[in-house]
Amino acid sequence: MVDKYFTSHKLSKSVNGKMVNSIILDSKFWDDCFTTVMLVGPLIKLLRLVDADETPSLNIVYEGMQRAKIAIKTMFRNRKFEYTPYTSILKIRWDKYLKRDLHAAAYFLNPDFFYSEKFVEKANILRSLLDLFDIETLCDDSVAAMQEIQLYRNRKENFGRKSALKAIKRLEPSEWWRLHGGSAPNLQKMAIRLLHQTSSSSGCERNWNLFEQIHSKRRN
Repeated sequence: MVDKYFTSHKLSKSVNGKMVNSIILDSKFWDDCFTTVMLVGPLIKLLRLVDADETPSLNIVYEGMQRAKIAIKTMFRNRKFEYTPYTSILKIRWDKYLKRDLHAAAYFLNPDFFYSEKFVEKANILRSLLDLFDIETLCDDSVAAMQEIQLYRNRKENFGRKSALKAIKRLEPSEWWRLHGGSAPNLQKMAIRLLHQTSSSSGCERNWNLFEQIHSKRRN
């Protein structure tokens, strides 16, 4: 705060004015601002993607959160002691408000993610899908659906068609399953229902609010 308009003003001599001046001229303050912007950037991007009432977005929530955590780790050059305070906040909020079988199953059934080299098949993802098989309104024949997973995984029958693989990037996941999932009718039914769903961003917004609160406390 070196501008004459401020330095010549009576407020610059007040206690609050001096406090503001010390904050603005503190390079640590601007470093913290930069860190905050970089941290919330991936979360804001995810919020924008899921905060829609008409566009199906359930299928991108799980992958979006994983991408946000990777972005934060990369920002801190994968130094665990630096990124852990922030990724732990994400994990706590994710586990409490957002982590649902629907999100993990939709991630598995989204061919754009599943057939990608970056797909990470953790035990909880497949377990979430199997748990949904027990819901009769989602799956008529759970045993048949389990068998059909192998067709999908190994790109057999309709899943292996060149037209199906080319269409992955050009069709909405639910539409892709409607057109190319005929070889796995039970899995197809579930996939269409899940991948056609919208999602709420309220849980993500709670993540963001807590992020701001924790970072402010650390700064103070």
